[in-house]
Amino acid sequence: MANISLHKPRLLGLVLGSLTGAIAGVLIVVKLEPVFSMPNEFADYPIQPSVEYMVRYHAALRFMYSGNFAVYFAILGTAIGIFTGIGAGGKHRRSATLAGGLYGCVFGALGGILSGLSVAFSIQNSGKAITFFGLQIEPIVQSTAMQCFAWAFVAIGVGWGFSVATGRSIGTGIQIGLISGCLIGVGYTLIEGICFPSANGFLIVPISMFEKLAWAAFAGLSMGSINSFISSKQTQI
Repeated sequence: MANISLHKPRLLGLVLGSLTGAIAGVLIVVKLEPVFSMPNEFADYPIQPSVEYMVRYHAALRFMYSGNFAVYFAILGTAIGIFTGIGAGGKHRRSATLAGGLYGCVFGALGGILSGLSVAFSIQNSGKAITFFGLQIEPIVQSTAMQCFAWAFVAIGVGWGFSVATGRSIGTGIQIGLISGCLIGVGYTLIEGICFPSANGFLIVPISMFEKLAWAAFAGLSMGSINSFISSKQTQI
């Protein structure tokens, strides 16, 4: 069977597209947050809360974080997908923009929901080490894993949409997402520890504007670079 040339996106287009999308996305998030807040009934936390109160409190906490993160990561996934398609889609720009934005939105929302539930659980557990299959998982490992998980979903969506639209396989998109998620999670945990030592890593989404911009910029650069590296290895089918 004759080889079919694939669109080979440029490194600059992928990196700038992902970076621009991540920055644009986080600026929208800043304007919207918080979308969901804790109900007023939990404004004054009692000294000795009842069991019923704690059940309702933790349910509200799970709803708040999962709802907010679903919106935030859906926005980030949509923006990164759209700008990646614009910056590197080439002759497939329209389909890459549409597919990247759509899949980035859907997978970002799903990852946000699951990550929000993880954050709520960590807060409920008071940020202590947890036992997982007999192993003690320290807080720093928990927060790193949550960052990897959230961004992997976003990157899978963006990578999946972009790859299929430009003639590659779903597997390529998943590969881009998994590697990007691990790189972003581990890399940003190191950056946060060095540059923002007082930040609460369990919240996944940083609090201050400067931290958010650094977080989004690193994610965008990482995602674009991984997309470029993998795409450069697949120039023909």
